[in-house]
Amino acid sequence: MGASLRWTILVVLACLVPVVARADSTAGDEPAKKLAQAAMQKSYMAGDFDVALRKLGQAVTLCRAKGCSPSVSASLFGSQAIVHWVGTEDQAAATEDLRAMVKADPTFQLDDTDAPPELMAALEAMRAEAKKGAKVGGAAPSASVTAKPAVPAVPVSKDESKEAAKAPVAERPPSDSYVPARSLRPLRFPAVRYKIDAALREYGAPLPAGFIGR
Repeated sequence: MGASLRWTILVVLACLVPVVARADSTAGDEPAKKLAQAAMQKSYMAGDFDVALRKLGQAVTLCRAKGCSPSVSASLFGSQAIVHWVGTEDQAAATEDLRAMVKADPTFQLDDTDAPPELMAALEAMRAEAKKGAKVGGAAPSASVTAKPAVPAVPVSKDESKEAAKAPVAERPPSDSYVPARSLRPLRFPAVRYKIDAALREYGAPLPAGFIGR
């Protein structure tokens, strides 16, 4: 084999290595998706939160070993955040999951079908804080804001204060939608209990604090 032929083979192999590496970097996508689907659609919906977290943890470990695309990795962390926030009510762990999700794929969006509004708000606040931190030191000085003069307080006489204190406090009429807490039992389906609570809040009868839990 001539020297020129050997150099040609080496160049071709060098060009193929990055292609093979890129192909292998997503080898864990499909098995990770199957684990995540089983975790969220079966274990999580059945209220088996520990089992759901264990399956999601196995998917994350698989991605680290075989490689997953950024979107798949982010979806795993996002699912962990949902289970921690809604299922085990571990907001600190859910926050760390959100950080890992944003780090894996900054553009990934949680599905609000499973994620409660509070978790979505925490994610938006985290992203806003990250953008604010990125602008520190590089942003142009903001325009000065002129403070508005304070509005002087209107003096109130003693007689007016006494009359206001004697005024009866209007009682809230009983709501027809009120449900006694003793007649309720905690739901085992976390994906719907926040929606039920939001619907009842519109009628002035939110669910008891102990009802939205495990």
